[in-house]
This record gives sequence, structure tokens and C-alpha cells, in this order.
Amino acid sequence: MKNKKSSATLSLQVANPYGIVCFEDLTAEMQKQYDVEKNAKNKAYTFILSKGLLEDFFFWSGGKDFVIPSDDCLRQLELFVTHEN
Repeated sequence: MKNKKSSATLSLQVANPYGIVCFEDLTAEMQKQYDVEKNAKNKAYTFILSKGLLEDFFFWSGGKDFVIPSDDCLRQLELFVTHEN
């Protein structure tokens, strides 16, 4: 089976008056998209922890590649979540 390559078009804001995309423009856009995803995941994790759903999440995820944090870590997370809310 051959691997088909696919392509995508990406619109980027450029940092120069000539409309030429530079490597810095690409990395800035990648960082922006990464930050959006990271913030969404952090909000989801905060919700899971604030509702006491960590154990439910562990079982829902199948427990694969997921380590239940130590008691010390959980206390720190609890302090963080209560501080954020």
C-alpha cells in the first residue's frame, strides 16, 4: 500500500511589508495554535480535578499511559484548582 501525501494551505500573517512568509511567521502561527490547544486542555484538566473526577477519567481513558498522581501531587493540584476558582 502506497503512502499518499496530502497537502494543506495555511494562511499566515506576515511580519514584513512585502508579503513574504518568513520562518518566524510560521513558528509564530504554530506557537499560537499550540497555545490555544494547551489552554483548552488545561481548562479540561482543571475541570476534571475541580469536580473530583480524576479516578473516573483514569478508568474512562482505559488507564493506558496515565499515571495516577501521588498524594503530594494531588494536594498541590487541589490547592491550585481552589486558588484558580
